[in-house]
Amino acid sequence: MIKIISCHIENFGNLSGENFNFQDGINSFLKNNGWGKSTLASFIKAMFYGLPKILQKEASPLAIIQERDRFYPWNGEKFGGWLIFDLDDQQYKIVRYFGKTEKNDHFELHEVRGASETPTKQFSSNIGEELFSLDIDS
Repeated sequence: MIKIISCHIENFGNLSGENFNFQDGINSFLKNNGWGKSTLASFIKAMFYGLPKILQKEASPLAIIQERDRFYPWNGEKFGGWLIFDLDDQQYKIVRYFGKTEKNDHFELHEVRGASETPTKQFSSNIGEELFSLDIDS
């Protein structure tokens, strides 16, 4: 079973400098419209799957944008963050930062033991597909 423990969003869409610690059970976010609830969900997906060249249709079928462009921070600063999850009593930390294009993206994976982190190759940058046996669209 996979459980998300915490995450840090450096910059992603309208979220900047945000830290979240998740509790056992259901976690709810009771925030106003426009706060960033959907952006938080997209950040979690991006940590596991990256931001590939997938086009998403907005409300108008004529308005097609890449997720990378949608979440690129307006301030132009570093774009991404990290997420810690637990898998079978072992914690891992995914670190991803995104560039203007995929070739400028950065991925790291660490095993977390207490306050110590060790780089690992346990999973690749396709970690979402490897963990969930589902592609990004699923």
